[in-house]
Amino acid sequence: MSEVHDRLDSWKAIAEYLDRDPTTVMRWAKERGLPVHVVQGEGHRRRAVYAYKEEIDAWLKKPTPQGLHADDGKNQSEIPPLRSSQGRNDNRPADESPPAVQGDAGSANGATSRARFLAPLGMTAYEVGMTTATNGSLSSRLARRWSLWPVFVGGALLAAVAAGAWLRLPGPEPKVLGIEQLTNDGFEKQPDVVTDGARIYFIENSRDGWVIAQIPISGGSPVAIAKVNADSAIQGISPDGAELLLIQEARFRPGSVWIQPVLAGSTRRLGSIQAFSAAWSPDGAALAYTTDDGLYLCDSEGSNSRRIVAMAGKLEGVHWSPDGRQLCVARATSNETTLWVVDRDGKGLRRLFSGEEMFCRASSGFWTPDAKYFIFQARRADREESWVLRLSSGLLKRNAQATCLGPAVADLAIAAISPDCSRLYGVATAMPRFQIERFDARSKKLERFLPDLPTSTLDFTKDGQWIAYVDEHAWLWKCRYDGAEKVQLTSRPLEVQLPRWSPDGKRIAFMGRDPGRPWKVRLVSAEGGPYDPVDSTGAAEGAPTWSPDGSRLAFGGLVSAVDRAPGPLVIRVFDLKEHRLSVVPGSEGLWTARWSPDGRYIAALTEDSLSLMLFDFPDGKWTKVLTMGQILDLRWSRQGKSIYLVATALGGELALFQVRIPGQQAERLIEMVGGGLSVPLGLAPDDSPLIARRVDGAEIYALQCQFPK
Repeated sequence: MSEVHDRLDSWKAIAEYLDRDPTTVMRWAKERGLPVHVVQGEGHRRRAVYAYKEEIDAWLKKPTPQGLHADDGKNQSEIPPLRSSQGRNDNRPADESPPAVQGDAGSANGATSRARFLAPLGMTAYEVGMTTATNGSLSSRLARRWSLWPVFVGGALLAAVAAGAWLRLPGPEPKVLGIEQLTNDGFEKQPDVVTDGARIYFIENSRDGWVIAQIPISGGSPVAIAKVNADSAIQGISPDGAELLLIQEARFRPGSVWIQPVLAGSTRRLGSIQAFSAAWSPDGAALAYTTDDGLYLCDSEGSNSRRIVAMAGKLEGVHWSPDGRQLCVARATSNETTLWVVDRDGKGLRRLFSGEEMFCRASSGFWTPDAKYFIFQARRADREESWVLRLSSGLLKRNAQATCLGPAVADLAIAAISPDCSRLYGVATAMPRFQIERFDARSKKLERFLPDLPTSTLDFTKDGQWIAYVDEHAWLWKCRYDGAEKVQLTSRPLEVQLPRWSPDGKRIAFMGRDPGRPWKVRLVSAEGGPYDPVDSTGAAEGAPTWSPDGSRLAFGGLVSAVDRAPGPLVIRVFDLKEHRLSVVPGSEGLWTARWSPDGRYIAALTEDSLSLMLFDFPDGKWTKVLTMGQILDLRWSRQGKSIYLVATALGGELALFQVRIPGQQAERLIEMVGGGLSVPLGLAPDDSPLIARRVDGAEIYALQCQFPK
């Protein structure tokens, strides 16, 4: 039995005894003399090998052959370890047991115990011995692997620390790449905006009253869809883009909910619900709405209502998450506005930004379509700002962070996002500006005219090809009728008003004032150059008007207490050839002169601006034409047969009038409604009256954004 136990009957058994792989053992037998016995097979039988443990142990005790460490490039780890005498018989002491067995059981009793456990399974003593040896080799390998665990654990800890630091670092921030103004009509607009990806829908106060309007996402002139009440608000658009959701009369208490088709059809009431805000679910099957006592859900037609959150205060701005599982709502109280998120079933109610003082006035929040970001408004330092919160998701959750998109436009309120998350849409109060409007005699309406010309006063050449105008900096410019070939003719610090082309189109007369100096009539060449006053007196001078031949300029004084010169108001005429200043006879107490195109008359106003006076050169006399409530400005028609007035009738509203000369009858052309009117009158090339309107309304803007994935 001892011989059987001492013999290893295969390359595998020999390799396991040496704790090496069979290929290495075969090479040692061939190259280093490992004592392995080979039995040649007969016929087709394979040859057999065996080795004795005692011979292998003796081989292991021999000195390492010269040059073994080099070993022709072989790895030194292939050198077999020196082993003590191992398992020659079952009677050896425990301390002489092979190390492999010690590593597995701790003593010879380990093998005995294993034998007792495995024997009931029908294994022989030889098989038990072989199993013990095999497991011993395995235990040796496991022992070496366990010795590497500190390295693995240390590396894992370093990786965990690095991952934790990476997760705590903020990710790339969303960026605003550009801003684009999409409307330019100057009308008041509600802050709520929705989009279907191709068009933008909003409510504005047009000339025809409050309407639902639409524009393409590229911008343009709004097109009205339907008239609405002044207190209507757009809440959303249906998933198929066919209908708009509206709420009416919900400023101070919950109002009725309505549906408006975007193409054709009348508005219809949605059930009997009353709400501050409402929103269709992403699939269109449900409707969420808010009241003054909580958040409710109902079906798409407004029935089967049920309250899912009880909450006091004015609840508004309800929005669904893209997957339809959550809802966000803003709660307004007397001292703050806060954002809340809740699951669709009413569970998990929680406040966003709890304890964040800077977001104590956060409102109007909604998810991006890809659910990776949450966009909300926060008012800070009396300024509305747009913020973006990155939402964590997945196994590796980066640190959530809020990024301010910046005050790209003052008080811009973001209300909608494009389906591809590339553009944000909102409403902002536009910078004050002037808009020229033309009276159309056929429609009897005021229409926008030269919308891209930033001016409150302008004048055309006699042929209608060139425009002289004053920009928002009070500088004088000229350009073609189509806005081309712009040339700046004056600069700081001179302030300019009321330019007038000479009849030959070569010069421009205007009112000009240096800081701390009075207004003076000045001349400048149409090609540019100096623009000195026409006279050297110190008196303030008003709007210039040309004689038909271009040789003289007439002008009056100014009536304001700040600008008025000492002495009586008179109408003066300056001869440009003789450089001589004269006074029109009988013009005392008159101001703001206008020369008729045929040269026969000069029209002027009395000092109180109540009466229109007419000087007839052939007669040398002044005649009162009419008296009104107040006359703000006057302009001769190009044919010289009438005078246009911006005035108020006695006890009436501000209106545009036309006075026939002769005849002296005032015809009301249109009432000047809407406010913001500026008094300078102009004439279009077709002789249509032009007025300027100060625009202080709101416009639709688009922010080009980049949201890191």
